[in-house]
Amino acid sequence: MLEGVPTILSAQEILDKAFLKANKLEVPDPDKYHRIRKTEEVQMKHIADVCIDTLAKYVDKFPTLERLSGYEQELLDIVVGLDGMKQALGQLTWTEEKIKDVYQQCARSMREMRNTVGIQAQKRRFSGRCASLLNDCDKSLTFLREARDKVRMLPTIHPEYPTLVIAGFPNVGKSSLLAAWTRADPEIAAYAFTTKAANVGHFPVKGAHGKDTFVQVVDTPGLLDRPASKRNAVEKQAVAALRHAADAVLFLIDMSETAGYTIAEQEHLLAQTEREMMGIPLVVAETKADLVRSTTSRLKISPVTGEGLKELQDAITKVLPFDEPELERDPLELWKSKRDPMFNT
Repeated sequence: MLEGVPTILSAQEILDKAFLKANKLEVPDPDKYHRIRKTEEVQMKHIADVCIDTLAKYVDKFPTLERLSGYEQELLDIVVGLDGMKQALGQLTWTEEKIKDVYQQCARSMREMRNTVGIQAQKRRFSGRCASLLNDCDKSLTFLREARDKVRMLPTIHPEYPTLVIAGFPNVGKSSLLAAWTRADPEIAAYAFTTKAANVGHFPVKGAHGKDTFVQVVDTPGLLDRPASKRNAVEKQAVAALRHAADAVLFLIDMSETAGYTIAEQEHLLAQTEREMMGIPLVVAETKADLVRSTTSRLKISPVTGEGLKELQDAITKVLPFDEPELERDPLELWKSKRDPMFNT
């Protein structure tokens, strides 16, 4: 999502980068007055260029909302806050423009000076004002640096692949199933909320016209059985994945109840998920079949022994869309149109 965003420096690091190189610049001239004038002009321009170009690069590399999918927008809002990100980027743009204005003012004044004292004073004036402006936006630089680092740790969900979202209470076996099915290596442990963010893996299938393709499997954080207003940030990430990314949902029920939730609680969450995901195919399977087997007609699986994994994969493949893409339409816009009627034109 923010893969193209470079490492974001602090205000002091940007200033150090600009001033250290500038102080080494010198323009040779046999005349002392002209040598000082040219050198001060070149150094001041270098400081301005480094500061302006660095801020502009940061703003340019952060994606606009138009370039993000609905899932990415909601996830970004959960993890870092879209309003905060927009405000931070706005301050960087404002700072960039102010540095340009101050440079132009000081450059004009420097050209009007007829002595080296005045020339050097204009360079000091610009340097001080530039440093002050950059320091004023240091909090925004810190915000964007932390946002980049947080988001870069999240997995990328590709809209071109049919996407299966695995849902259910924490510790019912979602991460274990993902690891057994795909090459993903999610964190797996016997305690609630092991999954801090969505983990993504892929398994190969035969798509339209017998062509090889992939199913994208998303292991969501555990959803608690309570109103959306009371969900924490981890749970909201799961809801975002379910609502925006899913072509089908796999709901896992732990019949052994070793996850710490009763069957009744899990059935209630299943009913809630069915309501929230109305219109999206839903497959239900009972996991941990190596511990407990029920008499229901649902698929029984065990990532530990491998029981039922192939049958479950086949059942899911049947409900996923594998149509050929409409080549005349942009893939992202095509994906959006399937998720939100407002994009259908």
